[in-house]
Amino acid sequence: MEDAPARGRRRHGPTPLALLLLLAGAWLRWRALLLDQRLTPDEAFFSTFARAAAVKGDWWLNGPLDKPPLALYANALAQAALGPSELAARIPNALAGILLLPLIYALTRDLYRHYSSRLPYLALLLAACSPILVASSANALTDGLTLTALAAAFWLALRDRPGWSGLLLGLALAAKHQALLALPLLLWAACRCAPSPWPALRRFGLSLTPCIVLLLLWDAARPGIGVHTLAIGNNDPGGLATIADLPGRLATWTAHAAQLFWPGWPGALLLLIAALPVLRVAREATPRSIRQQDCALALFAGAYSLLHVLPAIPLYGRYLLLAVPVLYPLGARGLHICLCRMQNLANLPGRSLRLLLLSILTALLLLQPLPGPDPHAGIDDLGAWLAAKPVATVVYDRWLGWQLGYYLGVWHDKRLTWYPDPEPLARDALRLCEFGPRYFPAPADRDMTPWLLPLQEAGFAVSLAWQQAGHVAWQLDPPWQQESECPQANRAPPD
Repeated sequence: MEDAPARGRRRHGPTPLALLLLLAGAWLRWRALLLDQRLTPDEAFFSTFARAAAVKGDWWLNGPLDKPPLALYANALAQAALGPSELAARIPNALAGILLLPLIYALTRDLYRHYSSRLPYLALLLAACSPILVASSANALTDGLTLTALAAAFWLALRDRPGWSGLLLGLALAAKHQALLALPLLLWAACRCAPSPWPALRRFGLSLTPCIVLLLLWDAARPGIGVHTLAIGNNDPGGLATIADLPGRLATWTAHAAQLFWPGWPGALLLLIAALPVLRVAREATPRSIRQQDCALALFAGAYSLLHVLPAIPLYGRYLLLAVPVLYPLGARGLHICLCRMQNLANLPGRSLRLLLLSILTALLLLQPLPGPDPHAGIDDLGAWLAAKPVATVVYDRWLGWQLGYYLGVWHDKRLTWYPDPEPLARDALRLCEFGPRYFPAPADRDMTPWLLPLQEAGFAVSLAWQQAGHVAWQLDPPWQQESECPQANRAPPD
């Protein structure tokens, strides 16, 4: 615990070291944003809705959407301002990722205000240089805005601003349903800081309720199936994971948590260090209030993890992002414990910590993982090639989905049809009495034999029409030269 003179010297404004860490984190995020990377399938899904709003004026986001609208509206506004592009679609998350850094600094400072002034710098260092947070700031998914809104809600609750905290949670819910899982954490923070819990809870609820009502009204007024209904259907786990699967699922989740700090064994070590505040060996000389706070944060992280590990749902790394406002303060606490032990053993002056932080920052900036080859390279060229084909050209699809639809362009005039199995494709291809060529694009590494063989047996001439980077396109020519030769055209209509 820091001494009284140290607390007296604490600055209220940002220090040069904090500004340096913020600038380093912002530079990493901006650099990631400017990388030439195609949209992933999920990014293309959300960006298709956003582009339709920006270009066509479809602000109701018509279609099979299972996410609330706030992040998509931010995406659409960016595309409306800068023009439809990958960069515009990703800018809202990049700005949110940069804003997240001072929020991590501020909430760590307020959590441990009476413990040590070093912790905010350590938390900021971990967040600024995290490759996972850097990567998540350069995408067009809904997690970035949700995480920043939740971090702001947590900080405002710690600052005894429950009304504003409820409003920010409402905004987070308007970006992603999973934000509701952070409700226990925010209620704990609001009650922890308020002299009496009930007025704080009332103000929190009065601010949150209008956001939920507006979101429900928007969903009810929107044409088609409701967003919330579709989200429940798409995320239904169908039961709990089996006992035999739990060890593997727990290992996968733990590996994702370690990667929030750093890839590989350094991340696993930092995750272990983050557990130090709740271990008995590191709690002997810690004030009781700090110990209780550490346990509350760890309890939320554990409960949040169980809600993902126990149900039989896919364990994506991005699901852990909503635990960032808890994991980074705990990681800073654990790292501070280790540094204090090292400082005492080596009898180093306190000024050495700043030099150590600068050295670590320099090393982390130099060791930032280089981006690998774009796994979706060439999808834009494939889309442009297909878009140049004649009007109403038939395009069959199995693997490229929303990604191909996005790169065909917002005004494309092709008939794009998705098929899950080869048999329905071959059957419907024979029923379509047209003699123009059709196309079947696919990733280059897919075995196309089960798909192309039934078409060849039906008489279609199959040829490779396009190949570049990681994608191919097969041309399918029907076995008839004019429409009257089609077997379906000569079939008598039913009585």
